[in-house]
Amino acid sequence: MSSVFSSSFHWPPRLLVLRAILVVVGGFMVHFTLGTIYTFGNMAPYIVSYIRNQSHPQDLNNATSSWIFACALIGQGGAMFIGGWLVNKIGPRFTTLLGGWIMSAGVALSFFAIKVSFWLLLFTYGILFGVGVGIAYIGPLTSAMKWMPKWKGLANGVVVAGFGLGALGFNALQTLYINPRNSKTFDGQYFTDPELISRVPWMFLLMGGIYAGIQLIGSLMITTPPPNYGQTDEKVTNEIAAGEKEEERKDDRITTEYDYKEGGPDSLTSSPDNSLTSSLLKGGVALNGGAESDDEETKEEEKLKLLQDDTQPGRPDLESSLASNLFLPTNVASSLSPRQVLTKPNFYILWFMFLSNGMATMFIATLYKVFGLGFIHDDHYLAIVGSVSAVFNCAGRIVWGLLADLVSYKFCLVVMSAIMTVFMLTLYSTILGGKIMYFVWVCVIFFCVGGNFSLFPTAVGRAFGLKYAAINYGMLFTSQIIAGSLGATVSTLLKSVIGFYGLLFVVSACSGLGMLLALVYRPKRYVTLLTQTN
Repeated sequence: MSSVFSSSFHWPPRLLVLRAILVVVGGFMVHFTLGTIYTFGNMAPYIVSYIRNQSHPQDLNNATSSWIFACALIGQGGAMFIGGWLVNKIGPRFTTLLGGWIMSAGVALSFFAIKVSFWLLLFTYGILFGVGVGIAYIGPLTSAMKWMPKWKGLANGVVVAGFGLGALGFNALQTLYINPRNSKTFDGQYFTDPELISRVPWMFLLMGGIYAGIQLIGSLMITTPPPNYGQTDEKVTNEIAAGEKEEERKDDRITTEYDYKEGGPDSLTSSPDNSLTSSLLKGGVALNGGAESDDEETKEEEKLKLLQDDTQPGRPDLESSLASNLFLPTNVASSLSPRQVLTKPNFYILWFMFLSNGMATMFIATLYKVFGLGFIHDDHYLAIVGSVSAVFNCAGRIVWGLLADLVSYKFCLVVMSAIMTVFMLTLYSTILGGKIMYFVWVCVIFFCVGGNFSLFPTAVGRAFGLKYAAINYGMLFTSQIIAGSLGATVSTLLKSVIGFYGLLFVVSACSGLGMLLALVYRPKRYVTLLTQTN
């Protein structure tokens, strides 16, 4: 295999920072295509109008069409775990390319599916699209965090900024191709112009080809850092290598947890129950030799004494020797496996928090244009709103991610959920406020929606470690399966009964629940240390 495709290609040490930047850029490019899932809100009126005139069922409505986006979320949530597993098996590069091309194939096949029925489109532009996104999503994130572990929030934010920006260019492309003359010939909320409607299937074919090309280029730039990346001390390298060998032999694990304050990257709290903190930072990653005793309780006590003893010779101080390095190497042993993560209460708090905030994502991504068409009869203006809101979606991922590094991801989750609650609750008032108010409200909501997808990966990496971050975040993302299904069900069943005002009240209540969960959430860092069994 040529070095172009090999993830073990050796770059000169002085160029490793450039390599890290290329990884982040490649991840941004791939996520730029994956983020076109948010163009569904722009495409929905075109899709529904085509099916009502040319396909089946001819009584399809906008609320029911939200099941396409829900199926995409279901596919993404279900495949995210698979994507994490594939990253560990075949590497992030080929996992990302595989997922990206599955997504692109789903989009291209929608050219045929929409001509047959809405139900077949659910599979191609829904399930297949989402499965591809789920598989491709994790690889760029985990690679970026491993190259920049001291700035996980910023790395996440830049990569998923591409996801947020996906709708920027493609919303405009879709509208200019399908409705170049800004036709206003529509019955209620459905277009009736035959020329406009005839272009809809060809849009899928065009988008699928563009996505596939960008994904190929971006995937080739993604890789993982070498084992000794960022190491300046040979002893530290030996410690990390020893820790990996220990884990491969499935030695005994000692798992502990401690509270910490997020005053900056990986800062800790000075508290009485934090007795293991200094030993975890100063003691290296592998402990050779455990006290042997017939009494298991005595054996565990000896292990804890060994952990707490930070005066042993030959155990380098990782924090002091490498703190000046921007790309601080990750302690590979300080990670919890998926099975261990499932035993931690904080995982479930984060899961329900993500679910609660996902309801706002579901609504704004699927029905913002449909809602706007009710009082703004200008398709091009609504396409501009969708494109600019994509910039805010992108900016939110970077800004919230950076704030998580500098302040606290818990603080960010509380503030973000509070803002989303207020603006979702008052979105209906934009009918009175007009175009400008509608524009501002949609952009602010997308700014908060983007923050979810940089803050929650950061929370997983901070709490449970990076070694299994791909799989662990995949498990957390299953909350979006419920969010998508619940959101589509509420829209379909209640839209005609309670209208947009009632829907917005329900969605804002869910965001309020996310804020309350963020308030009661107590950040913990869970650490697994390995000891050799003699």
